[in-house]
Amino acid sequence: MESDTEVAPDNTVRCAACGHDVTDRRLAIEVSGSHWHRCRNPAGWSFQIGCFSDAPGCSSDGSATDHATWFPGYAWCFAPCGSCGTHLGWWYLGRDTFVGLIVSRIR
Repeated sequence: MESDTEVAPDNTVRCAACGHDVTDRRLAIEVSGSHWHRCRNPAGWSFQIGCFSDAPGCSSDGSATDHATWFPGYAWCFAPCGSCGTHLGWWYLGRDTFVGLIVSRIR
């Protein structure tokens, strides 16, 4: 699956809302066999996410829960931009930690 996310020439992935450095595309990883995932939450909202081993430019928000997780064995919490607070994705905590970033909210 290809992404239409605009990537900075220096490999930096940034918040689309404020331009804050979020992660590096070299930290992209495969989870459950793919980097890209299309996911739908119980409210019916669909997201395309890309998985990264770390996103130093994101903070974490809320307590981790495994309710309606898209990745069995992983609990999740929100991953807002560390600068402007825009919801960029979710941190996943399990046998390891990774972040799923919403493609339309990064560049």
